[in-house]
Amino acid sequence: MSLRLALVTLAIAAVPAMARADNLIANPDFHVDAAGWTIQINGTATATVSAIDGSPDAGSLEMSVTGSDPFDTGSVTVSQCIPSFGPGPWVFGGRLRQVSSTGAFTQGLSVDFLAVPNCGSGLTRSTYADPGATVPGIQGSYVQYSGSVPTDPLPGGGPTQSVLLSYQLFSTFGTTTVFRLDKVYFGPPGTTPVELMRFDVQ
Repeated sequence: MSLRLALVTLAIAAVPAMARADNLIANPDFHVDAAGWTIQINGTATATVSAIDGSPDAGSLEMSVTGSDPFDTGSVTVSQCIPSFGPGPWVFGGRLRQVSSTGAFTQGLSVDFLAVPNCGSGLTRSTYADPGATVPGIQGSYVQYSGSVPTDPLPGGGPTQSVLLSYQLFSTFGTTTVFRLDKVYFGPPGTTPVELMRFDVQ
């Protein structure tokens, strides 16, 4: 065994194993359908399951939005209410692939912390996930979006009664934008999908 390989082996062994936690999102991978998700369509837009693409496995939610009205742009909102969860901190995120776009668009993956149960109307605080590493997909690369919330963000520390995870896509007038969503998660630290690390050992 070369000295370099030995050092890499020792480095891997020294990395502490992250405790895995249950994902509180139902049907996070869209393998078969969009069961468990609420989909709202505005204007000229669609949201359908793509059985031929995903990251890392087949199955993702494809959203297509066309801005057909200058005063009311098209949009898709995909959301899921999480009525029961443990104490913070929490992590959340998902994988997104931009399939195509003919112009400007706006999109975001967020969590809303609500002061009422079952994601009803009331006091809320929102946090958005940030784009990070590029990860492989079946038909093209996805971007891993991740976010974290260290403590209850409601005034006075809450208590939060429910959490709404949402993805929204808007396309400006005269343009069409298509995205695919996969591997959505929310939960305590350790819920984050862990990818294999690649080492160049010679």
